[in-house]
Amino acid sequence: MAAALGQRGVEVDVAESAVEAKRLLDRFGKQYCCVLLDLILPDGDGNQIAHHIRKSKNDLPVLVVTGSPLPVARLTVSEYSDVVRLIVRKPVDMETLTISIFALAARTR
Repeated sequence: MAAALGQRGVEVDVAESAVEAKRLLDRFGKQYCCVLLDLILPDGDGNQIAHHIRKSKNDLPVLVVTGSPLPVARLTVSEYSDVVRLIVRKPVDMETLTISIFALAARTR
């Protein structure tokens, strides 16, 4: 997914774990236009990252990507509605995702 976004002009940092995601967000969070967040991570879940973003009082919008047919079961959207802007189901349509990312970038700059 990162390579496909890169080919479409989106700069991407990849975190392979929740720990790495938190580290990147703490270090560079103000520089990002959004976070593309998978709900299932090797060492945690999307709830932890959404909570971390909200706790940091960073207005960083989150696009959740999930293969789950019921993402609300894994992520309480109402609880994180202040950070979660969009839920995208896998398989992801890259054109739609790219348009969504650029739209969020335009709003956050």
